[in-house]
Amino acid sequence: MIGRRIAGRYTLERELGRGGMGAVYLAREAGRDRPIALKVLLHSRLSESALRHFEQEFRTLTGLTHPNLVEVYDFGRLRLDPESREVPFFTMEYVDGETLARSAAGPGLPLGTLYRVLAEVGLALAYLHAKGIVHQDVKPSNVLLQRGDGIGPRVRLMDLGLSGAPREGSGPGSMRGTAAYLSPEAARGHGVDPRSDLYSLGCVAYELLTGRPPFQGSSVLGVIRGHLLEEPIPPSTLNRAVPPELDALVLKLLAKDPGTRHPSAAAFLAAIDALAGGTLAVATPE
Repeated sequence: MIGRRIAGRYTLERELGRGGMGAVYLAREAGRDRPIALKVLLHSRLSESALRHFEQEFRTLTGLTHPNLVEVYDFGRLRLDPESREVPFFTMEYVDGETLARSAAGPGLPLGTLYRVLAEVGLALAYLHAKGIVHQDVKPSNVLLQRGDGIGPRVRLMDLGLSGAPREGSGPGSMRGTAAYLSPEAARGHGVDPRSDLYSLGCVAYELLTGRPPFQGSSVLGVIRGHLLEEPIPPSTLNRAVPPELDALVLKLLAKDPGTRHPSAAAFLAAIDALAGGTLAVATPE
């Protein structure tokens, strides 16, 4: 793939990473002096309806701009070789940094840094929710810490909606998301709303504080069972440095009943700003 020209204008320079959904490349767009990231979705079971789903979602995502989101530029289809079926690709802003999963795995993150990371993800979610979009896959590997401004990394949320693509044979109630960060209502295949993203953010916070997600198991079904039926161990049980008020905030995010969680990203931002002593400057309209 390296050196290949995609859609007549994107030249792949090197591979940046690879995961369950596909591969990401550093690329250059003809006529533009900027690096971009190009992600090829390689899932072997993508159906024609799934391809159309991606195209519909990317039409919604292109044009979204927020300081804490990775901007999506373009999308299309390509054939990996003459004999293969088409797979989707999309281009997005290239961010020089590392994912939260790589660079800030808990429980060693200072509380002040943790508050800021969670708040900036919350700001991205508040923006998306105001646009009527639920991310559905908030997790450490979808949170980038951008290098370079001299005052610490900026937090950038990416890959919104990608886990939600239907697979071959799936129906409207199919599970969407990543098991370790999945809200109970998403695990049941029920409708999700912004409070589902807040549950996933609670899972991220828990992992940053304790070094592991709130529920573990020997299989995906075991992890999902935890989300549905088990109460999480308070983070302070695993990390004595966690203060009681932060324990309470994380457990509120992880409530089984969406009505018991923070009602909105804005409400979560107000709560975490209060924990940080009003230093986060996270005011956002409801």
